[in-house]
Amino acid sequence: MSGGKLGEAAAAARRFVAAKAGSDRVSVVVFGSRAVQLTRFSSSTTDADNALRTLSVDPKEGTALNDALVLAVRSFGSQEDRARVVVLLTDGQDVSSNASLAEALAAARKAGVVVYPIAIGGSDATTAPLRRMANETGGAFKAAA
Repeated sequence: MSGGKLGEAAAAARRFVAAKAGSDRVSVVVFGSRAVQLTRFSSSTTDADNALRTLSVDPKEGTALNDALVLAVRSFGSQEDRARVVVLLTDGQDVSSNASLAEALAAARKAGVVVYPIAIGGSDATTAPLRRMANETGGAFKAAA
């Protein structure tokens, strides 16, 4: 994702986090060539907002989309009696994950995670896996301008 698109996506994510209900808990997982959890779950928006403000383009090429979904699903491990939702912002198709799309989806379904992928640009080929993520988990796919 280019710097401009990343900045726009981060700003949108910050607005989303700022508007959440006070009892909702949020964690930030980012991905480029690999997936990384930047914050633990918290009802405070401070950590998530700070993490989203400091995002930068990964200098190493790659998109570990499936690995990011697996990591996000695993991060719900101790979050009991709460809705499990992943909002996934991406501009590309997975090219560097260890996990396959089928494995990532199986993990999400097993954990009861609903995925809402948001494509930032992309073609039909790059959005097809995102549509599948939404369809197979009960989420919804959206394309951003």
